[in-house]
Amino acid sequence: MDTELQEYFETYEALFLTDGWKQLVEELKESMKELDSVSNCSSEKDLFFRRGKLDILLQIATFKESIAQRKEEFELNAANDSPNPLEA
Repeated sequence: MDTELQEYFETYEALFLTDGWKQLVEELKESMKELDSVSNCSSEKDLFFRRGKLDILLQIATFKESIAQRKEEFELNAANDSPNPLEA
């Protein structure tokens, strides 16, 4: 893995260790619980709006895991001398 890519992952890993990140993820999870009820939907439009919000919140809440998975893929490809999966 080249130096620039290593720094990319290290920057995110440092972010994920902060209290602010942990607090953000906890608050996102609480917001997701509140939105994850169709009983409060007044219309189909509201239902789809809530679904969109949930999708976005889930993407942010699981961002740490996504970065860890990408790093693992890069390390595996580097170990196997495979080309960069983002360049394919």
